[in-house]
Parts: sequence; C-alpha cells; structure tokens
Amino acid sequence: MNLDQSPRRWRVVVAEDDDDIRVLVRIMLERDGRFDIVAEATDGGGAIDAIVANHPDVVVLDLSLPVMDGSTALSVIKEVAPDCRVAVCSASRDGAAEILQSGADVFVDKLDVPRSLAHVLDELCAQPG
Repeated sequence: MNLDQSPRRWRVVVAEDDDDIRVLVRIMLERDGRFDIVAEATDGGGAIDAIVANHPDVVVLDLSLPVMDGSTALSVIKEVAPDCRVAVCSASRDGAAEILQSGADVFVDKLDVPRSLAHVLDELCAQPG
C-alpha cells in the first residue's frame, strides 16, 4: 500500500533570457505546488546543458534566446531528451504552427503565462509519453 498520496511533482527547466519573466515563471510554478524548478537557463546552449544534467519532465522554452535560439534548441532537445515535453512560450504567435510541427508539445502565448501556464504544463506532463 502506498502511504504517500501526494500528487506527482513535475521537474521543470525554464529557459528564458528575460530575468523578470523567468522569475515570474519560477515563482508561479513553485507556488502552484505541482512543479519543481530543477534548473534555469538564459540562452539555448545553457538550456541544453540544464536538460542533460537534470532530466526534466518538461522545458519552458522561450524562442528568442541568445547564443542558440529556441527553434534550434528545440531540435537539439528532441535529440538529447526525446521524452522531455517542451512548452514553447513566445510573445508572438508567428511561426507557432511550424514550432509545433518541429516537435514542441504546446505553444503558450507569453500574455497567457500568468493565467494558464501551470495548468497547461500539468496537463502536458500527465499525458502518456
């Protein structure tokens, strides 16, 4: 009998170069109680390193990252961590369909992040892999 009835906590890497947005995402997800932020990155290369080192369930990935943009990072993430779910967040919906075709699991408009990101990630992680 499993005595631990607490819900599963999802491991998250946040890749966002804007400090304010990254902090907002971290605080919002930590307060939600379903997520553990295992690493943060401010560029695409750092995101890849964080994913390889921490084996997250999901990555919150900005498209406009320095060093390696989010689109390029997405293709590398799918190679090095094929089971990791990727939630792309962007202020522009331009190219959303292409990003989803390239392997992102969900696209979240940055304006919707405070209202819906935790719910979207929880649903995404709960889906069978």
